[in-house]
Amino acid sequence: MNNILHWIGTWDWGNVADWFGAIGTIGAVWLAISYRRTKINFDVDTVFKVVALPQPGKPPDNFHIPQLEIDIFNINDPDLMIKNIEIVYHNTRLSVLKKGPIIIKGFEAKQINFIEKNDWKIDMPQYNALKANNAHLEITLFGDKKYRHDIKFINETSA
Repeated sequence: MNNILHWIGTWDWGNVADWFGAIGTIGAVWLAISYRRTKINFDVDTVFKVVALPQPGKPPDNFHIPQLEIDIFNINDPDLMIKNIEIVYHNTRLSVLKKGPIIIKGFEAKQINFIEKNDWKIDMPQYNALKANNAHLEITLFGDKKYRHDIKFINETSA
């Protein structure tokens, strides 16, 4: 036992401290790089709702129109670059993104509404077909990685 204590006492402790410091520095750099390269993590809330729009001159009759609303939440630091958004059921793909790619910065959220005049729209028979066929939303990121998300169908008007 005395030999072991004598041997430990002869170590150059400055070198051991330098080694621990170097290992700590390498560990800190590795941690910083691995944090920066976190995997893409985002959440999507997709709602297809039917709203009633009154027709001019016909107060008791309403025009029922389905409206798509997509909320995308970027949960991590890297930017989220969306190449395409499609509604998919069976072998049918409906591309809903007409305005080009979407970039969502780290830890930000974006709501995509289709309420402007030239935006993507469907009618009630198409809405009913999507609902009956359990359609889902597919988001394609740059690099062609695809993510599938459920769609909530809400008919506020009971049309």
